[in-house]
Amino acid sequence: GSLRLPLFDGTAVGGEILKTTDGGLNWTEPYLTTTSIGSVYFVNDSTGFITEGYGDIFKTTDCGINWAIQHNDGSVGNLCFFNDNTGFAVGKQILKTIDSGITWEKKSKSFTYADLTFIDFVDENTGYCLNETGNIFKTTDAGQNWIEPTSGTSIYFLTCLSFVDANIGYAAGVNGAIIKTTNGGIDWNLMNSGTTKALWALYFLNADIGYAVGDYGTVLKTINGGDQWITLDRLPTADLNSVYFIDENIGYVTGIWGDIYKTTDGGANWIPLNSGETGGLISICFTNIDTGYVIGSSILKTIDGGTNWVKYDFGADFGFFKVSFVSDNSGYLLGKSSSNESVLFYTSDAGSNWSPIATFPCSPLSSFSFSNANTGYFIGGNGTLIKINSTGLDISEVSLKHTKSRVFPNPATDFIVIETDKSFGEGLLTIYNLFGQVQAYQEITEHKTQVNISSLASGFYFIKLTNLKINEVLKIVKE
Repeated sequence: GSLRLPLFDGTAVGGEILKTTDGGLNWTEPYLTTTSIGSVYFVNDSTGFITEGYGDIFKTTDCGINWAIQHNDGSVGNLCFFNDNTGFAVGKQILKTIDSGITWEKKSKSFTYADLTFIDFVDENTGYCLNETGNIFKTTDAGQNWIEPTSGTSIYFLTCLSFVDANIGYAAGVNGAIIKTTNGGIDWNLMNSGTTKALWALYFLNADIGYAVGDYGTVLKTINGGDQWITLDRLPTADLNSVYFIDENIGYVTGIWGDIYKTTDGGANWIPLNSGETGGLISICFTNIDTGYVIGSSILKTIDGGTNWVKYDFGADFGFFKVSFVSDNSGYLLGKSSSNESVLFYTSDAGSNWSPIATFPCSPLSSFSFSNANTGYFIGGNGTLIKINSTGLDISEVSLKHTKSRVFPNPATDFIVIETDKSFGEGLLTIYNLFGQVQAYQEITEHKTQVNISSLASGFYFIKLTNLKINEVLKIVKE
């Protein structure tokens, strides 16, 4: 299909539609008022389409004066047209029209593409990740392929994972659920945790000793591989978000009100530490017995075992999800900017300075795990899984659905070719700039699709590929 830019310049959206005919100096009263507008797309000066908050599709042929409903099964949210007649509507299913919206053909079964929420690698090849519906995926080839074991784990509403080795692992979730596998995720057995509180984090020192923390200051401990769990003294705080142990005696937990607690006797007693924060602290790690990092709405560092904490000033509004160090000096920090971009930071001087090394405007990332000092895996919304090598300098997108798309040449000046797996079928590609703004759409109908990018400014772009099962993101450099 031909490349076509979306026309947003004459319409304002939200819960109503406004129109301007003088470049935005003046706006008319709304032609259509509804709860919310999901997407708007005009194919020419007079004919346009919108999706409404409940997923219905409306069309106008008189410059927005009148709108008629075209489709109303409540399952779509985004629109894209390639000419006056041919377009797609995408949401929980993909619809296609070839007659300017008179009829819409379903191109896929209804589906939901669950967000990935937690990931854990045990060696360079073997890793596990968890999605929001409680399904656990596994790779044994360094992320090239991912399989979902037939384990039935989704019934437990899982929130976190912790693997001791390639075979022994634990997962925890709401209602105090803790499950264990001893055969690499093929089978999972429910353990008796002794609590019904939601559990948000796990940490295992070895195959026998582990901790779980959760709502209402709950701290659990096992010393026999999960066969029995001891409820330690409930901490005088609200919910606990993370737990980290340096050895069998020294450990830390963090909570939602800026709480940090430390134990020096394996959890028998806990000492409150002064973080200076009042917001949620959601991730903690230590590189040695004295040096540690805690993140939430900011990043804190201690060099005296938690007695004092120093805040790092980023000079911008960020929220942070996870911090992890691969050596005493080298570490990664995952955050989100005020414009909802996922940003990856790297430090090589033990947190004295943090530099952004990657920005993902169309991939909402939430967590990561490193399999060695140079190789990390980052996960997030819509099934996004990204692999980073050599301290973040080589970024590649990994799909849980086994598709292997590529773009070439890269860098490019005038044209690029998107090559999808032959099983990909029809779909859509969307080009974004670094600010997450849509630059162009194009239909994918063949194994190889040529795209004219000559009109794009020089710089870095993301290409999002979508069909009935896949939501991939590639990157290109326009010279």
